Amino acid sequence: MFIEGIDLFCGAGGTTSGVHRARFKGERIARIIACINHDPKAIKSHAANHRQTKHFIEDIRNFDVSRFPTWTPGAITFLWASLECTNHSNAKGGLSRDEDSRTLGVHLYRYIEYLKPDYIPIENVREFLEWGPLIVKEKKTKEGYLVSLLHYNKKEKKLKPVMAPDPLHKGEYYKEWVQKIKSYGYDYDYRILNAADYGEHTHRKRLFIMFAKHGFPLAECWPEPTHSKKGGGLFKLKKWKPVKECLDFEDHGESIFAKGLCENTLKRIYAGLIKYVAGGEDAFIQQYNSGSDSNRVISLNNPCNAIPTRNRFGLVQPDFLMKYYGTGKNVQSIQEPAGTVRTKDTFAKIATEYFIDLQYSKGQKNHPIDKPCSSILTNPKQRLVKVEQLSFIDETYGKSKCASVEKPAGSMTTNPKQNLITAEPWLMDTPFNNTGSSIGESGQVITANRKYHYLMNPQYKNKGGDVNDPCFTLIARMDKRPPHLITTEAGYVAIKINETDSAMTRKIKEFMALYGIIDIKMRMLKVKELLKIQGFGEKYKLYGTQSDMKKFIGNAVCPLAVKRWIESIYKANIEFKQIMEAA
Repeated sequence: MFIEGIDLFCGAGGTTSGVHRARFKGERIARIIACINHDPKAIKSHAANHRQTKHFIEDIRNFDVSRFPTWTPGAITFLWASLECTNHSNAKGGLSRDEDSRTLGVHLYRYIEYLKPDYIPIENVREFLEWGPLIVKEKKTKEGYLVSLLHYNKKEKKLKPVMAPDPLHKGEYYKEWVQKIKSYGYDYDYRILNAADYGEHTHRKRLFIMFAKHGFPLAECWPEPTHSKKGGGLFKLKKWKPVKECLDFEDHGESIFAKGLCENTLKRIYAGLIKYVAGGEDAFIQQYNSGSDSNRVISLNNPCNAIPTRNRFGLVQPDFLMKYYGTGKNVQSIQEPAGTVRTKDTFAKIATEYFIDLQYSKGQKNHPIDKPCSSILTNPKQRLVKVEQLSFIDETYGKSKCASVEKPAGSMTTNPKQNLITAEPWLMDTPFNNTGSSIGESGQVITANRKYHYLMNPQYKNKGGDVNDPCFTLIARMDKRPPHLITTEAGYVAIKINETDSAMTRKIKEFMALYGIIDIKMRMLKVKELLKIQGFGEKYKLYGTQSDMKKFIGNAVCPLAVKRWIESIYKANIEFKQIMEAA
């Protein structure tokens, strides 16, 4: 028993690759004997990887079906159709839909009539289930009038109405289309399959439709998942594969502040920072705005709790402010309003030749910087005061306070309690519970700055994706809206907010200050990375420009899902044949 297929809209070759990978007991069980696509570059790419397949550079609407090679006698046959999805998908956004493109499904009829395949597997976006008529998109003016939206059609070089799906007639054409194919003698079923459930590095959810000739197994042909989000469970599934296995983290790209990015792109970057660096919106809000009067300011000798960021407190050092966050610290210039600035795995120079002048206090005016500061007003009243000597008297009895060496000493007890304290600069190693070292000694080992990575999804207000999860769906318009790798790096912070900075740029810089990020870099994902994410492997050959290649990848079916499907069809037919022979 062998399976043969014809691949319509073959594109980069995801379907063909999956079919050719299918195995049963180690033996190859299927092949694509012919394929068709109107794009010469797509066909060239497909042919470079699948030389045994017959290729046709044709539009399926005009192709002479009799030119296809005939089926091998005794083979289980299928006609695969990855119908055009762009004008069905929500990824199209508010752009006008092409009615002609949406009707390509009806051209399957003559292929079915001529080829009479045993199976008709079809892959498309989930919105294909809602295929129905289009209407002119309208909007209401301030005066209350409805006006038609227009767009510039590049092909026809003129303005045309924006066409959008009619919400009152969703799925009408789809139901008619299913009934038409069933009338040729086929049973029908469909599933929404996630590529990540079959071992791909992307959680690409697609609609898979199956028509099977009467008398052929159908329900038994659907593949069982091999992976799940968390793994394990009753069937001991493997955990989803993380996209980080496909990415080159050595290439960080350029700083986002050197790119002149638009506000929408900055919004997506900011959303990703909150979700993947801060740990989510709730964590960000807690970090940004929590704390009570009793714990808002923490001594240099203690880890710091979450501190409100803007103009809430001041800790003064000769060159910068420093506060601790667990095994990290915060630093900020003393020339700017105090904002939470966090750095991790670095050193800080500490000098205690300063104290805080509490200008609003009716009690103690001078406050040492090695103790918690008193309440901080919205408009800070603390000022930095420098002293010329670095010594003071520590009176350790009762509730006494430290005394200046410039004033008379306190009462001398029978058992003297005064101690002379002399402060000198030292290096403090912030990781773990290290106690620091003298500046006269060799420095401690400096650990690498911490980096965070996530993927930016350019679609709408999407928050992107964690590199520890499968990649989000790579869309057909990826050549125009490419995904990006975002890299943030923690270290010594020197962030300047300029008057010319946009609103989102300011918000991003405030976030950087809060989490000790010295820069944010981004770059487009490379073709070899996208190939691995989609399931091809980085050595898969593609032709054309970078834009062409990304379009082919975004349009491609994930091979592993196809592989599992073909294997399931094969096994189901073997079992069905055994049952029929036994009967």
